[in-house]
Amino acid sequence: MSKRQRDMKTKLMAAICMLLVSSIMMVSTTYAWFTLSTAPEVKGISTAVGANGNLEIALLPKDGQTASISTAVGDSIKAVKEKNITWGNLVDLSDGSIYGLDGITLYPAALNGSFNAEKKLQSVVAESLLMTPNYGGDGRVAALVANTSNGYYDSARKDFYPIPATLDLTNNPDAGYGVRAIGTASGMTARQLAYRNARAAGNTAAAQAKDTASTSLNNNGSTLANVAIKYGTSGASATFDDGDVAAMKAIVDDLLGTDTKTGALEYIETAYMQYILAYSASAAVNDLDQDENVQAWKGVQGLVEADGATLSSVVEGLSGVSLPGEIDSCITKLTTTKANVVQASGLLNALSGGSYTWENIRPILLLLADPDAMTVNGIKAGEIKQGDNMSALVNSVAAGGLKVTMSTNGGVYADIADHCGDYTASIIIEEVTYNGLTLKNMTARMETKTTVTPAVYLTATGTAVENAKAPASGDNANQPITDMFGYVIDLAFRTNASGSNLLLQQEAVDRIYSDNANEETMGSGSNMTFTAAGGLTDAQVGELMGAIRLVFFDPGNGTVIKCAKLATPTKNGDEWKSNIEFVAVTQGENNVITETAVDGNELMALNQNEAHRLSVLVYLDGNKVGNEDVAAQAATSLIGKLNLQFASSATLVPMDYAQLHTPQTAGGTGGGAATTEYNVTVPTGVTGSAKAAANTDYTFTVADGYTLGTVTVGSTPVTPTEGGNGAYTIPAASVTGDIVINVTSSGG
Repeated sequence: MSKRQRDMKTKLMAAICMLLVSSIMMVSTTYAWFTLSTAPEVKGISTAVGANGNLEIALLPKDGQTASISTAVGDSIKAVKEKNITWGNLVDLSDGSIYGLDGITLYPAALNGSFNAEKKLQSVVAESLLMTPNYGGDGRVAALVANTSNGYYDSARKDFYPIPATLDLTNNPDAGYGVRAIGTASGMTARQLAYRNARAAGNTAAAQAKDTASTSLNNNGSTLANVAIKYGTSGASATFDDGDVAAMKAIVDDLLGTDTKTGALEYIETAYMQYILAYSASAAVNDLDQDENVQAWKGVQGLVEADGATLSSVVEGLSGVSLPGEIDSCITKLTTTKANVVQASGLLNALSGGSYTWENIRPILLLLADPDAMTVNGIKAGEIKQGDNMSALVNSVAAGGLKVTMSTNGGVYADIADHCGDYTASIIIEEVTYNGLTLKNMTARMETKTTVTPAVYLTATGTAVENAKAPASGDNANQPITDMFGYVIDLAFRTNASGSNLLLQQEAVDRIYSDNANEETMGSGSNMTFTAAGGLTDAQVGELMGAIRLVFFDPGNGTVIKCAKLATPTKNGDEWKSNIEFVAVTQGENNVITETAVDGNELMALNQNEAHRLSVLVYLDGNKVGNEDVAAQAATSLIGKLNLQFASSATLVPMDYAQLHTPQTAGGTGGGAATTEYNVTVPTGVTGSAKAAANTDYTFTVADGYTLGTVTVGSTPVTPTEGGNGAYTIPAASVTGDIVINVTSSGG
C-alpha cells in the first residue's frame, strides 16, 4: 500500500511538471509560425490620460456584502437610502425616518469582548456586542449579562427589531439597513433570548470557522504544495528541514488554536455547543409551563458556559435533552477530524535533528491534505496519465490555470469544508525542476469540494435548530428592542491606491480637494457634538462625554481594529464638542480594564481595488460613568451627533472638475466659474432637485396623498406659487438660502 501511494504521488507530480512545461513550450513555440509583418503600428500619437485617486465609502446593503455595492450614472440624484449603499464620498444617516438613530438613548453597558494571552482586547462577540446589568430587588446590580440583540430599524412599525427573523427586509424596502441598534427586548422571556442568542452565536462561530480555515489555507496551502512537489521531484530521497516543519506546525496551530488565537476547529466546536444550547431552549424539546424541562435547559446552559467546556463534556453531561440525528452524526465527524490534527501535531513535535526524510513527513501530510484524494483540474490524481486525460489536463490549464481540488475524506482542510462549506485559496509553487527546466513562483488555486449529503454539517445542524422554533409563538416572540445600549454603523471602503492605510481624519477637510472651499463637499472631521440637559455642570458634561466609547471592528469575525474615546470637550455657547482619540484597551488584575492613549490615526491597511468592511460600535461605558454624572431630573442627559471622516495615507490626486473644484460661497461665484447653489431638503412625497440655483425659480411637485406644509428658505417661511397638478414654484427672488420643504401624508 505504501509503495502504491508513493508511485501515485510520483506520477501526479511528474504529470503536473510535464503539464507546466508543455504549456510554456506550446506558448513560446507558437510564435515561430508567424511572419515578421503581422502587427503593423501607428506611432507617435500623443495622448494624456487623466489620473484620479479615490478613497470611497458606502453603507453596507441589506445582505452585508460589499459585492452588492454598485456605482452607476445617476447615483447622485437617488434617494438618500439608495445613495448611501453606492460608492461615493458621503454617507448621510441624518434621516430618522430611515435609520431611527434619533430614537436611540444610550444607557450604561459593558463591552462583551475577549482578550488574548497578552491581555489586549482582541475581539467582540458579534451576536451580543454589549453586556447589560441585571438588577436585584434591592436596586443593586446582580450581574452583567450578554443578552443584547442586534436590530435593524423597521420604518413601517417605527421600531428596531432583532435580526434576522422578525424584520421583513424584502417587503419593507425602507428598512434602515447598515445601521444597527444594540439593546434588549423586554417582552422576551429568558428562554426566548437564550434560544435567539445561542442560535446567533452558532451561526457566527460557523462563519468564523470557515473564514479561519480559508485564511489558513491561503497562508499555508503553498507549504503543503511545496512539500509534495519536493517529494515529486526528488522521490524518496527528498529531505526536509526545520523550516518545512515549522510551516506545518503553523497549520496545526491555525486548526487547533493557541493561547493567542482561536483555531478553526475550536470555532466549529463552539458552533456545535451553541446549536445544542439553542436546541435545548427551543419549542421542540420542552414547554415553558413545565418546570422540569426549564431546568433541563438551564442545565445545558451551565454545561456550555462552564470553564473549559468542550463538545464532548457537553454531550456527556446532557440530561433531559435528546439531540436530533443531524447533531449526533456531525459530532462524530468532528471528533475524527480533531483526532487527526492532534495526531499530526504529535508527529510534528516528535521530529528533531534539523533534517527529515519523506518517510518522516508523509504521514503528517496525509492527515492534513491527502494527495491521493485530490484532483487536478477535475481529473483524479491517479488517472492523469490514463487515456486522453493528459491532453485534457494540458488544455484545461492553458485555458484556466492550475487548480487542485481537495474532496471529502481528503484531509483536515477537506473535513472542515464538510462542516462549514467550500472555500478556496491562491497558492504559490516556489520551484519545480523537470528535464532540466526550472519554473519558479507559479500561481495555482487550491479549493475544497465537499460531497456530504444532505447538506454541509453545520448548515444541517443550524437548519435543525431553526426548525425547532423559538420556545413561544405569536407576538411574544416578535418583540421590538425596547432598551437601547448602543448602535453600530456598518461601512465599506475601497481605494485604487496601492500600499495605503485607512485613517480616521480628525480635522475637517474637503472630501475631494485639499485646496477647496466648496461648502457642498466640505467635511466636518471626526467628533461628537452635544447639548446638555438643564442643571448639568461643566464637570458633569465632561465626565459623561468622557464615558462614550467607540469600537472599530471587522463585522465578519469580530476582530477589534481600534478602540476610541472622546477627548476633553470644548464649549461654544450651548454646544459641547469633543474630538475622537484612539486608546489601547487591556485587562489587568481582577479583570480591571485599563485604557492607554495611542498616537496616530491609522485604522487598517487597504488592499488596492479590494472592498473592506468596517463596523463602528458606539456605547456608553458603565465602568466610566457614575450616578453623579447624569441629570437627576431629566430622562436624557445629553443629546448629540456623531461625525466620522476618513482619509487615506496615500496621496490621492483627483481629477479637476470646475463645478466642484472652484471655491463657492453664499456671497458670490468664486471667480465666476459656477453658480451659487443651495441645499434643498426633499422629503418623501415630494419630487424635486436636491439643489436650487440662487436667484432662480425652484419648482417641485407634491405627490397625491400628501399635503404641502411649511416651506422655509434659510430661516424665513415662504409661500410657493401653486401651478396645478401638485406643482409649486418658489420665485427666484426668494431663493436666497437652503430650502426645507415639509409635507404631511393623508395616511398619517
